[in-house]
Amino acid sequence: MKSLIVRFAPMRTAQPALAAHAGGRNPPATPVPVDGEPEYFPIPGIAEAGMAEARRWLDGWRTRPRKGKPGNEVVDVMIAGPPPKGAPDAWTLEEVREWSRVVGETFKRALPDRGLFLEAKLRRGGRSPRVQLMIVPRIDGRLSWKGTRAHMAEVLAGAAGLPRGRQLSAMNTEFHKSFGEPFGLGRGEAGSKR
Repeated sequence: MKSLIVRFAPMRTAQPALAAHAGGRNPPATPVPVDGEPEYFPIPGIAEAGMAEARRWLDGWRTRPRKGKPGNEVVDVMIAGPPPKGAPDAWTLEEVREWSRVVGETFKRALPDRGLFLEAKLRRGGRSPRVQLMIVPRIDGRLSWKGTRAHMAEVLAGAAGLPRGRQLSAMNTEFHKSFGEPFGLGRGEAGSKR
């Protein structure tokens, strides 16, 4: 059964992976696999200028004095879905790109204000093709994953006032409707055993 998996991983300043993303030190592309296709592609519809804006905004926020521990500066979103290359029902590159475009448009629509993306890539090779988005969780001019999550839940599923677990469940159901089911991907809807 083709699956749809969406994972949110809030990240803090101390994590080396966040520093690498924010500093732009990740390589723009990986070695070319045996089939001659690069593994990384930018997500269609999410401009490089938007990523530059996210880095500037985050760097500016880091210079402000603040008390206590830093909050979640970035949310790493990984979406896996299409069958891997070599599988009997594997997607073509164009099908994978179209799926990634719809994923990107869904998150652009759901994010508050203008979406701030540190990274937005389609990853191919090895395991199932997957989309990776590094999002700066800004709400009302402040870094807030809790507020951003509630905003996304409201925009996508009218679920802002629900507890965290039910918000994530409601969003997962909407993701299934937006870029799972239309592309023949199972799993993701509430109550599913797939």
